[in-house]
Amino acid sequence: MTQHIPTNQNKTLQPVRVSSEDHRLFASPSHSFPTIDRSMYSDHATRDQRLSWHADLLSQLANPSRLQVCVLLSNREQDVNSLARRIGISQPALSRHLARLHRSGIIKFRSHAQFRYYSCDHPDVLRLLKVLTEIFDAD
Repeated sequence: MTQHIPTNQNKTLQPVRVSSEDHRLFASPSHSFPTIDRSMYSDHATRDQRLSWHADLLSQLANPSRLQVCVLLSNREQDVNSLARRIGISQPALSRHLARLHRSGIIKFRSHAQFRYYSCDHPDVLRLLKVLTEIFDAD
């Protein structure tokens, strides 16, 4: 199996030999991660599609680090280094979580100079975070 991976030098795709075991590492984000899609709430989405979508969304937030990232980013946008310090994980580990959350549509970023500033303003995710806060902060 051959996958195409962009190179930094000339921005063209170069073929790379990938074993079937490694294929999961290069899988298309649409196959690995759900994308938050408002069409799930349309009349055309079946009950099973909606349940699947909700389960996928919850799986994205099931990791404590990713959940904390979403909570912090729901308050204000932040860069990777600030988030890594606040959460207490390495920058590479945080970058993997951010990439997963971004591919799934939960967070977004804007670039300014050499920095990326991340935020979470998806209405459904914000509502979910609010409910979680109400439940667990009630004690």
